[in-house]
Amino acid sequence: MAKSQFDFIVVGGGTSGSVVASRLARTRAQPSVLLLEAGGANSGLTHRCPGESSSFYTSDEAAPLNYRYRADLGDRLKGRELQYDRGRGLGGTSCINIGLWDYGSPAEMDEWAALVGDQDWSWAATQERMQKIENVHYVDENGDERGLNGQTSKRFGPVDVSQLVSYAPTLKMILEAAKEVNWPVIPDISHGALGLSVPPFAVYKGLRITAASAYLSDLPCNLIVKVESMVARIILDEGIAKGVELDFAFKDVIICAGTFDTPKILMLSGIGPPEELAEHGIPVQVPLSGVGQNLADHPSLRLYTRVNVDAIPSDGKPGGDVSTWRDQWLKDQKGPLAMVPNKFTNGYFKIGNLEHLSGWKQLNDHTKDYLMRPLTSNIEYVATIIPDPSLLHTVLRISVLLMNAQSRGKVHLKSSDQAEPPRILLNYLQHPFDLQVMIQGVRKAMGFAQSAGFAHGSFDGLKSGSDDDIMDYTQKNLQVSWHAMGTTKMGKPADETAVVGPDLRVFGVQKLRVADLSVCPVIPSNHTQSTAYLIGEVAAEKLIAEYSLDLLTTG
Repeated sequence: MAKSQFDFIVVGGGTSGSVVASRLARTRAQPSVLLLEAGGANSGLTHRCPGESSSFYTSDEAAPLNYRYRADLGDRLKGRELQYDRGRGLGGTSCINIGLWDYGSPAEMDEWAALVGDQDWSWAATQERMQKIENVHYVDENGDERGLNGQTSKRFGPVDVSQLVSYAPTLKMILEAAKEVNWPVIPDISHGALGLSVPPFAVYKGLRITAASAYLSDLPCNLIVKVESMVARIILDEGIAKGVELDFAFKDVIICAGTFDTPKILMLSGIGPPEELAEHGIPVQVPLSGVGQNLADHPSLRLYTRVNVDAIPSDGKPGGDVSTWRDQWLKDQKGPLAMVPNKFTNGYFKIGNLEHLSGWKQLNDHTKDYLMRPLTSNIEYVATIIPDPSLLHTVLRISVLLMNAQSRGKVHLKSSDQAEPPRILLNYLQHPFDLQVMIQGVRKAMGFAQSAGFAHGSFDGLKSGSDDDIMDYTQKNLQVSWHAMGTTKMGKPADETAVVGPDLRVFGVQKLRVADLSVCPVIPSNHTQSTAYLIGEVAAEKLIAEYSLDLLTTG
């Protein structure tokens, strides 16, 4: 087969990769860009139904869009293994996630910038770039634009995001209950304050917004997209990335394959820990011990308590013909399934007296200082009132997610065969401090449930609020949250655990970059799709500046 040559090759058409490829191709210089995606085009409609966003990823229809990896939770969770959903095809995980949209906190992004020595990753820079990414629409519970303070929208990026300005009755009940237990209730989850809020979702006019729908529609002629194109390895020549298999790049190769597959591709290319490469018979091209290390996530625990049916408005009770709703949505993207999700509240909180928790003394001084900063959160709560799956009663579900966890997992190769999925070890709660924060987070949720007048108070399956009972419940029920990051960590050159610098270049290799959630050096307190978009935007800006792609040339 003939070799093809491009200015840039982007490996992975997920959330970050879609941004990078589109932004590069649409510059004044019009460079040739090749986007390679292992999955399909994801051109159908079914994955874009807002009303099914919290369940679609488990369906048979989602199978072609979901790698459905397996992950070991670690020794603390008795070696339990769970499915780890990860998006496949153009748009990546933005095609199968819940769709919630928030940024993280000023403390976390400023820590990111300080760790890597580049203010492009700071909170101020994040806010500026999000204005290029998002287009926020203020809508009512039916998804119709209603405006806020005279505006129907703010910012004009390609990612349409809907923020509710009127709430379903069950949402109002949760917010009122939060006020009763002195939980702060805030108007905007992404404006740098801790507390409970009603979050925006990447939904607009009855459709889920994906990275593909936002960035890869109406493709310019200089952007070539190849689907069903798995990349096995990067071609290196004397420390310079030349391309992938039959496709070669004059400028840069940018890997955007995600937290699990980016380290896999690097290791298959001979870039990684020498001992692991040797184990699989892979010649070492560039020894980088941090590849596949530093795996971080937001472990999630769901708690359920029954609610008093007489106190619940009709929107919290079972009812309705879902098949009829689906037929209507497929016809015109209207009806109950077209709505912005209107039953979720989420918020980020600090646990008090961190310095008294077991495991605190094991933390270094910098980590202690960081965790004590006012806007560094420890726990996220996602609260919703929903019909029980049995449809016999209604429950208050509170998900407790661990933020800024100290435990770290790993991504390993199973073999040198590109078709083999990576081996994922999450190591949840391995650090004793994480376990204690989770215990305190559950207790705080118990206090909320017991104080809410509409709830029974006790959580199903949780015997008491003792450390032992909470630990037992956690070991049996802790879940993944699909927010994995950090396996090609960004850092300064002196950081032996870092894989890329703040410009996203892979250390020791010319013309090779990584741009996806695997580069995160800290764990932002958010639902990570916005961070994936952000990383893609920063990567594109740095490449555009380096190669002067937006400068007008004179001939």
